[in-house]
Parts: sequence; C-alpha cells; structure tokens
Amino acid sequence: METPFEKPPTVQPETDLKDKIKLSTRILPLEKGANLVDDYTLSTFETPEERERYLKVLEGARETGDNIQRFWNMLVSTVERAGYKPPQERQTTILDLGCGECEEGIVLSAFFGGETLGSSSNNVKLIGVDISEKDISRAVSGYSIPDFSERVTKYVLPHNYEFIVGDATNLDQYQQIPKEVDVVVIRHEQISNNEQTWAKIFQQAIQRVGKDGIIIITSFSDIEHKMLIEALRQLDCEIAIDESNPYAKPLGHKEISLDRNITIIRKKNLLPKTNLKSPFPF
Repeated sequence: METPFEKPPTVQPETDLKDKIKLSTRILPLEKGANLVDDYTLSTFETPEERERYLKVLEGARETGDNIQRFWNMLVSTVERAGYKPPQERQTTILDLGCGECEEGIVLSAFFGGETLGSSSNNVKLIGVDISEKDISRAVSGYSIPDFSERVTKYVLPHNYEFIVGDATNLDQYQQIPKEVDVVVIRHEQISNNEQTWAKIFQQAIQRVGKDGIIIITSFSDIEHKMLIEALRQLDCEIAIDESNPYAKPLGHKEISLDRNITIIRKKNLLPKTNLKSPFPF
C-alpha cells in the first residue's frame, strides 16, 4: 500500500528527452578541395570504369556533406537571433513543406534536438510533405534504418520521421500533421512559378506554427526573395530575419545559389480585425 510519504511511480515518456535542449552555436569549417581518396585505394580497382564509378560516388558524398554543413551553419547563424527557443518538456515538431528527398532532415533533427551534426535526435519529430511520390519514396529510403528484430532484416523508418505525399496548400486533409508545430521549413521556395499557390503554402505554414515557433524560408535567387517578401507582407506574420546567407552555395549561374537568401518569420500577435482586403483570391 502506498504511504503518504511515497511518490507515485512516474510515467516514462515515449522518447528519452534531454533535460536541457540547447541550440548549437558552433559554425563548421567548410573544406575546399580536399582529397577524396589516396593513390593506393585507386590502385585496387581492376578497370578505369570501376575507379570512375567509385570516384563519382565519393564526389556525390562530398557534395552532400558540403551542402549539409552549409545548411547547418545557416541555422546556427540565424535561428537564435530570430528569438526561437526550443521546448524543454516535449519533442520539437518540425514540418518540412516541399521537402523533396529531405537532404536537410538530418540537419534539422540534430540542430533543433541539441545534438551535433550527424546525429538524429529523439527530441525532434520531423514530418516532410512533398507532392512528388518519387521524392518521398527516396526520402523514406534514405532515412530508413535496419530492423534486426526479425529473422529477415527489414528497413523501417524511425518513429520520429514521417514523410507524406501530399499537397502543401491544404494540410487539413492529413491527420498525421499536428494542428500546431514548432518549426516550419520551406526550402527553396519558387513563388515565381505560381504566386497564388505559394501564397497558400505560406498561409498554411503560418496557420500551423505555434505562437513561439518560427518558419524558415530560403530562396534560390534575389528575384524570388523579393517576391517572397512582398507576399509575406500581405499575410499575418512578422519578419524576424531577412538577409543574404553567407553560407549559400554558388551554382552554375551567378544569380542563383542554394539557400541564397534566408527569411525567418513568426506568427503575428493578432490585433483586432480590420477591413483590409487580401490581394489573393482565396
């Protein structure tokens, strides 16, 4: 029988959350021109074709690693300045809209979970949404891990990752997505393709993010970024960060870069409604 001096048993959370989540402040050095492989390793291949395939795989891995480090550094240099603080008593929920293959997922999990780059944090639940079934299939494959619980090893998606083939202009149709999330990511928005569609996506993000949360949006070009800012000024949000990204990765054209500009917005502290008319017909 329990006495008045005994504490009742505590219920353990589903995930092992840290006592204190702290966002990283460490900027990672970007390695330029590093050797991919030594001469001895190359000599072990029997044909030039095999060596070429091997080098191509290594180059792809190095390229991905560079992209990931740059994205990490961008988060380190902006998120805390935007006033974001991670929740301490529960998981951080991240909604990645237009996630594609979700290359940035491992970065988001580590950064917002208070881990080092390369770690996947139980402190974070990441939900990716993209209209491309092919990209979502690749995302699921890329984040799946081996399950050794049965005789035949299968690959399964960890409980804190979820990917949905879906329409980001209407998130209400997906029960898997919480009504409120902590962080929304829209990487490489393309508002110039269809202003009305992207305005709807931005509005969906604003509706889903919590009052203490943030929405991170990056753009390929200055033109896209300018159009983005014009659209956001018509919506119920406050712009916390609006700047060029010093860690953007140059591409083939001088006017285009990966994550060239970064904008971080928050839900506006709503004032009494006015008679202002929205420029968008929805």
